[in-house]
Amino acid sequence: FPVTILQMFELERQKDCVVMQFTGLKDKNGKEIWEGDVVVNNDLEWEVYYNGGAWRLVLRGEDKRPDDHLMLLEEPHCEVIGNIWENPSC
Repeated sequence: FPVTILQMFELERQKDCVVMQFTGLKDKNGKEIWEGDVVVNNDLEWEVYYNGGAWRLVLRGEDKRPDDHLMLLEEPHCEVIGNIWENPSC
């Protein structure tokens, strides 16, 4: 989309900011789930990311690649416990 000069200035000023995308889903407690969130699902910690046209979970510490350790994000069964930017070790 077209960006104005003022918007470019604002973006330049906020280089330390990370743009995140909302999944449109909420966890079992009603908290919004965002890209980069860390959720607990099936007693394991997962990172939320977008791949192949769907929001997915990958085990914390695993590579993000399309193979069978990925699972679709199931909102009623997960709980957001943090995110990879504010608390990388959560």
